[in-house]
Amino acid sequence: MWKTGLDGTMTWAYIHIYWKTPRLDSPDIQDSGVPHSPNSFVLRGPQGPLDTLAWEGYREGYDDARYLATLQDAIAKAKDAGKHARFVARTERWLGDLRVDADLDKWRREMARRTAALLQ
Repeated sequence: MWKTGLDGTMTWAYIHIYWKTPRLDSPDIQDSGVPHSPNSFVLRGPQGPLDTLAWEGYREGYDDARYLATLQDAIAKAKDAGKHARFVARTERWLGDLRVDADLDKWRREMARRTAALLQ
C-alpha cells in the first residue's frame, strides 16, 4: 500500500454473520472441516472466534505499517537534527528498493535496526 501512495485501510467486517454462516460444530461445514466465510477475518467457533490466514495477514500488514511509520519518523527526526545524513540517504534508497517478494521477516528486522540506529 505504501509504495502505491495509499495511506489507510478499511475493514469490511471482522466477522460477517448471516443466517447461512455455519458454526464450526455445524454439520454444514465443508469437507476440510473449515466453514467457508469469505467476508470474515475470523470464524465462529463453539468457544469463541478463531482467527484465519486473512486475519493474520492483515495483522502483520498493520504491524508492518507501524514499523514503517516509526522508521519514517526516525528519518524525519534525523534530518531535522542534521544527523546521520549518509545513513538517512542509504535508508531512503533501501526503502525505495523494496520488492513485493521481499522476505518480510528480514525486512522487519532491518527496519527495526535502521530505526534504532537513526534514533541514537
